[in-house]
Parts: sequence; structure tokens; C-alpha cells
Amino acid sequence: MTNRWLNLLAVFAHPDDETFRPGGTLALLALSGVHVHLLTATRGQAGSSGDPPLCLPEELPAMRERELRCACATLGIQPPRLLDYEDSKLAEANTEQVTAEILESIHEIQPQVLLTFGPDGLSGHPDHIAVG
Repeated sequence: MTNRWLNLLAVFAHPDDETFRPGGTLALLALSGVHVHLLTATRGQAGSSGDPPLCLPEELPAMRERELRCACATLGIQPPRLLDYEDSKLAEANTEQVTAEILESIHEIQPQVLLTFGPDGLSGHPDHIAVG
């Protein structure tokens, strides 16, 4: 059985949200022929650069985006679509604007399945709750 006509859109807040919990499922679905798309709302600029730091703080968004693109390629899913909301402030963003941008991707991709966080954001993170 082929799933080539099936589209899934995963909508998450940060680079790494796609890998942390659903990565194996997304990879399995992609391997079975589902077109797995990812929409990420922030570039993860409020995250840690590591200890010792891997980059300067101002370089972190670009590094996180590169990591996200590599993760998508490794999982076998489509390259990510990135919105440009500020990390850790997504809950403060204009809800109608965020919703409109997500709906734009939904209309373009026409997924049969949406995957995102539930009402508690899985971890209670305000960005996860806002995007879910």
C-alpha cells in the first residue's frame, strides 16, 4: 500500500520539538510514503548555546535553523517552513496573525493530519501551549 497522496503537517514552536518526541513517528510515516511537512514558529533564539558555547548568542538562531534542516533531512521529512516569531515570547504574539500564518500552510499543504501540542503544551512551556 502506498501513502503518496497523504500529507501530514506538524506544527511546533521550536527547532528540536519535531525530534524530541515525535521524531521516530515522523520518520516512520515518511518512510511509508507520507509527505511529512513541518512548520516551526520560532528559530529557537532563546535557547542555550551550550557549555562550552558552540556559538555566540547572536549566531544561535542560524545554528538552530541549520540543525533543524539537518534533522528534517535525517528524519526523511520535507524541509522545514519557518515563521519568525521570537522564542519564549510566542504566547505574547498576535494570536490572529499566528493563526493566519498556520492556516496559510494548512491551505497550501492540505494535510489529512495535523500534529502539534495539546492544550498543556506537553511540558507546560508557554510557546508550546501557544502554538498548539
